[in-house]
Formats: sequence, structure tokens, C-alpha cells
Amino acid sequence: MGVYHYDFLSLSKEVSMSMKLKKFLKGTIFVLAGGLYVLFLGGFVSPNLNDNAHAIGMLNGAAGIAMHPVEYDLNGAIFGQFTLMLTAKVLPPVSGDMVVRLTGPEELDYVVSTRYPPGVPLFNRRDRWYTFEDSIFKGVTTGSDLVIVLRIKQPKEIGRYTLTISDNSTGQLYFTMPVIFSKDGVLPAAGEDCH
Repeated sequence: MGVYHYDFLSLSKEVSMSMKLKKFLKGTIFVLAGGLYVLFLGGFVSPNLNDNAHAIGMLNGAAGIAMHPVEYDLNGAIFGQFTLMLTAKVLPPVSGDMVVRLTGPEELDYVVSTRYPPGVPLFNRRDRWYTFEDSIFKGVTTGSDLVIVLRIKQPKEIGRYTLTISDNSTGQLYFTMPVIFSKDGVLPAAGEDCH
């Protein structure tokens, strides 16, 4: 009986050690696989982020304030598209339904969307959020923080474009910002139609 009991304890210890070893190996393999995945993405699939631009501005009754123009290099497009994200504060007396347009020497194919909810603290809910329907920002109020995202198809030629935000019903202009497409750092000359 004593020998059998000893073998049972020994077997129990071996099983316990084997289970601990399996847990340790499973965790280690998981961490190593995650590390290899990150190295693979960072080393081989590193995306070119030149297509992204973040602009900041303010909407007001005098065609708005853009902190700086947005400029893209035509060689930097990813899958033939550029992304522009605009965060803009709505100043008095601006309110209503807003429409976003991108105009210039060439008619560009672009899609307007938003991040919802906008980038406002969740606890500050005195003003209701605007809604986004049919490419129109509806119910924008003074004090709102607009978050506008444009996916722009790559133009054929360099050129200067204008991003505008205006009232959908009256056409009142509340924001303008230059959007420039250059090639190898060469900008279109002022007044040049770029075709």
C-alpha cells in the first residue's frame, strides 16, 4: 500500500507540474505570437500615412477660420484615396443644417461622413448632438463640435480646391479652407487651373 500511495503522490505531482508547464507554455506562445504579429505589421506592412490630414477650424458668420490649409502629395495616396478629418467649433450665431462641399478645378469624387458622437465630453449634454443624414449635418447649434471626415478620390492633376461648409437652406457660408494637391512638392501657381 505504501508503494502504491507513493506512486500516486508522485503521479499527482507530475500531473500538477505538467499542467503548470502547459499553462506557462500556452501563455508564452500567446505573447510570442502577439509580438511576432506586431513585428510583422510594423516591419512589412507599415502603412504610408501621408494620405491623412487633420484640420482644425471654427465656423462663424464671416466664412469661418481655418488654422492652416491642407496639402496632399499626389504620390501619397493609399488605394487611390486621401482622408481629411476636420474638427470645428461652431461659434455664434451659427446654427442650422450644414452641408460640406469640396470644389475646385476638377470635380472630385468624395464622401462626407462623421464620427458620432462628436468629440465632446459625454457629461456635457446641455446641447443636443447634431445628426448626420443624407450627407447633411442636421440640427447643428452654437457651441457644437463638428467632426467631419472626407474620403477623397485622388485627382488626376495638381490643383487648389476649397472646402466649404454652408447652411443647407440659405446657402450662407460659414467656413472655407484651402485643400491643395501637389506633386513632388510642386504647388500649382495662383490662378492656374492645373489642366
